[in-house]
Amino acid sequence: RGGRSFFEYEISRKKFQVKEDEIMYFECMGRKVEIATAKGRNAEFYGTMEEVEGKLNSDNFWRIHKSYIVNASYILEFRTEEICLTNGEILPVSRRRSRGIQERILEEKIRRRK
Repeated sequence: RGGRSFFEYEISRKKFQVKEDEIMYFECMGRKVEIATAKGRNAEFYGTMEEVEGKLNSDNFWRIHKSYIVNASYILEFRTEEICLTNGEILPVSRRRSRGIQERILEEKIRRRK
């Protein structure tokens, strides 16, 4: 499967694709979802975080907040209420999800050591 997965979305009945491994995170603002990519190209489409989450592999994409889903491979640092991405951006982590994210990061570190 080596990074050949695409996330598909629709803007005014046209279909678009973006490589999953280029997606840094999704941000929800009202009824719009924005895709932030490593190449700095952002796309917006109408949808919900639940719809987005349903299309993604939950091993790679983590829901860190009601308004954010992040690609785990771009997480540089985790702090109690925020994460720092490899490009220096800081995203909020909701209190409700903080513990789960912390556990996942530890699991990842352990898995990588093996």
